[in-house]
Amino acid sequence: MSKKQLMFHGIIYLVFLIISVLVFLVVEEGIHLMLGWNAFLAFIPISLVYAFDNKQNQKNMNVLIFLLWIFFFPNSIYLVTDLIYINKDAFIEEVSYLESLIYLRDFSSYLGFFHLLIACLYGILTSLISFKYFSNFINEKFPKYHLPFFIILPVLVSIGIYLGRFLRFNTWDIFNFLELIKEVYRSLDWFAVSFILIFSLLQYLIYGFYLLFQRKII
Repeated sequence: MSKKQLMFHGIIYLVFLIISVLVFLVVEEGIHLMLGWNAFLAFIPISLVYAFDNKQNQKNMNVLIFLLWIFFFPNSIYLVTDLIYINKDAFIEEVSYLESLIYLRDFSSYLGFFHLLIACLYGILTSLISFKYFSNFINEKFPKYHLPFFIILPVLVSIGIYLGRFLRFNTWDIFNFLELIKEVYRSLDWFAVSFILIFSLLQYLIYGFYLLFQRKII
């Protein structure tokens, strides 16, 4: 990744940040301001791709940057989960079971909806950019590890997203590893397993279709 490309992605983030502030001023819901921070965390993996690409001849540094990328990578597609803040009651009113639904015309609700949707798409975009780089790198340098990388990464990401969304852990909480493991063990149930599997499937679809399009198979 070139410096010009990194600057381009940085500009996209700044534009999104400005939009987030403006939407917050209109909608007055904290989630829209928080999306600016979440988008910054989603931008970090792209920055790490740039750092990795410019340290190709420094093996130890590359390993460190790659590990940091794995830690921060879940923050990209984590933005998809912010769609839960969409409130259907702000869009639809059900008068009775037998009558037609009434679709409400509230500008601020739709503004918030589109902002959440843009954030979701931004998260998918940033995840695809850094996934593409390391997928191609591993396929070129270590081809036998490409399939394990594709299979294992989404599961690790889904675990990270579960920890962040439901247990409220942050990326840097990895340094409190023992406490992290204890909390995961306490909360492990069928919902946790189901969420991790479903979110992994979502990523297999996103990254799988991307790889198919890249190879012009479909």
